[in-house]
Amino acid sequence: MVINQYGGCIACKKCKELGKCVFKDVVNEFVEKAENADGFIFGSPVHYAGASGNMTGFMDRVFYSSSQARKK
Repeated sequence: MVINQYGGCIACKKCKELGKCVFKDVVNEFVEKAENADGFIFGSPVHYAGASGNMTGFMDRVFYSSSQARKK
């Protein structure tokens, strides 16, 4: 799965209502596939000892929206 550039979480909290991220992009697709996966391998350039902004934005949205979905 290739992640294209997109925006990060805007803290709208719609994922709490909908059980998924309000943006219709790769985040919701990944969360669905992740339920059946044994593990993940993420690759990113390292900038000042941290993953790229695109990768951290993706992970933030995945972790928050999927945790809200499990609470439903």
